[in-house]
Amino acid sequence: MWRKSLPAKKSTGVVLSLRERRGGTPVQQLLRLKLAGVCVEDVHSCRERLSGTDCAGTSHTEWLILSDGFGKSRILLAAKRATDILISILILLLVLPLLPAVALAIYLETGRPIFFRQKRVGYKGAEFELLKFRSMVQDAEKMGRAGRARR
Repeated sequence: MWRKSLPAKKSTGVVLSLRERRGGTPVQQLLRLKLAGVCVEDVHSCRERLSGTDCAGTSHTEWLILSDGFGKSRILLAAKRATDILISILILLLVLPLLPAVALAIYLETGRPIFFRQKRVGYKGAEFELLKFRSMVQDAEKMGRAGRARR
């Protein structure tokens, strides 16, 4: 059973198995241990670290919740953004010759407007305006599902 005070011996780590929580997870005690510098990890991360194998294939939701894999450094985010922009520019250069033909096809089939504009919410709630070729009939969003189905 969990004691109210820290162990007399300095622990280097605690391995937590959420399946073995008779009476609930001792959150306060684990928090005190963590603040005292003791490593608190779940059994799946411990097994992964000790065996060198990946536990991601397991169906344990606690592994997903307790894993460290969701944090991203600013350097990683900046590198990802730079890569995204570079790949987008390369793809744009490849399809650029086709864009006038797509615009002409939309104009000949359904007339103007050729582009569809819509406000969207992006990263950290920032709003931006999406501009894309129109692929539905004009004012389809006002007509609802029936307007989209007529096409």
